[in-house]
Amino acid sequence: MKKLIIAEKPSLCRTIVSAVPEHAEKREGYYETDRYYISYAYGHLFGLVDLEEYFPKTENQKWTLDNLPFCPASFRFALKKDPKTKKTDPEIRKQFLCLKELMNSENVGSIIHCGDADREGEVIVRLIIYNGLKKDKPVYRLWLPEQTPGTIRSALRTLRPDAEYDNLLNEGLARTYIDWEYEINFTRLATLKAGSLMRVGRVVTPIVKAIYDREMERKNFVPAKFWKAVVSCKKGDMEFKLNSKVEFPFSEKEKADQYAARLSDADLIVTDITKK
Repeated sequence: MKKLIIAEKPSLCRTIVSAVPEHAEKREGYYETDRYYISYAYGHLFGLVDLEEYFPKTENQKWTLDNLPFCPASFRFALKKDPKTKKTDPEIRKQFLCLKELMNSENVGSIIHCGDADREGEVIVRLIIYNGLKKDKPVYRLWLPEQTPGTIRSALRTLRPDAEYDNLLNEGLARTYIDWEYEINFTRLATLKAGSLMRVGRVVTPIVKAIYDREMERKNFVPAKFWKAVVSCKKGDMEFKLNSKVEFPFSEKEKADQYAARLSDADLIVTDITKK
């Protein structure tokens, strides 16, 4: 019987294929060697369903304050949908069905989880296994802090039960749930209050704020003169100038001169060189 390796993404799958010593035949959605089936996801195949999925279907499901704030008794995942069509992405469905068939194949004796070596990678592949595996088979973790051929071959010889990474899974799920709760509730609340779409998210919001602050800095920028210390140095036949990062208001020329004098008298030591 063979082992099924599930890589988080196609590029990692190809890296693993190039690392195993035996020849690999390319199939539809996976590779096959004498010992392994090596397949892949496209990152997140599953995502949390939208808030409306938790309520009975109606002809016109409008956003309302009546069901906010919302926290489900249990979170539900489904294959990711195309954001434009709101339908399951056909490529994602096709690849998941390929993985599901391989996981439950009589030729597969065990499954090797090869998500990235972090909590997100743990969640991505676990969701595929939880939703696709219908038989009782052992699941192992291929932990790759780096993806060199030697590291991959060594890791394949020292597999650990995937259950040993349950805490990492729980961390990843907790972050996923919090992100969903934040975005679902606050986006709807802000949109309903503002009367137009206002996206709010744990990552989106601070990024938008940072862009806004920077734009305001540019618009409100007022040019001003200032003093900076420049020190001339000589090392053997080499002469060069050092520009201090310290700035003095234009009215404090005397302080700037005193600072420059102190630098001129100081023993300067080069601690780092950057080539540009």
